[in-house]
Amino acid sequence: MSDRYYRLGSWLFSFGSVLLTIDAGIAIASSPGPRAWLYFIGSIAFAIGSLLFVLAPQSTQVRAGKRQRSAFEERDRLGF
Repeated sequence: MSDRYYRLGSWLFSFGSVLLTIDAGIAIASSPGPRAWLYFIGSIAFAIGSLLFVLAPQSTQVRAGKRQRSAFEERDRLGF
């Protein structure tokens, strides 16, 4: 596995969570209630968390001038 697959998976995960947020907004518009609001708040938290996974590889790859190993590279190095 490479970082490319991780990034693709992160983007797809984020896309799906944004779609859930849109669906939750539609649920609130059609029949507002406690369950619809809970669904909306949960999907927003899910979308934010998913987007943080997309941003993480860009910000953690380089630290103090040298490249940090990805989880996949570390796994391969250890022989798993």
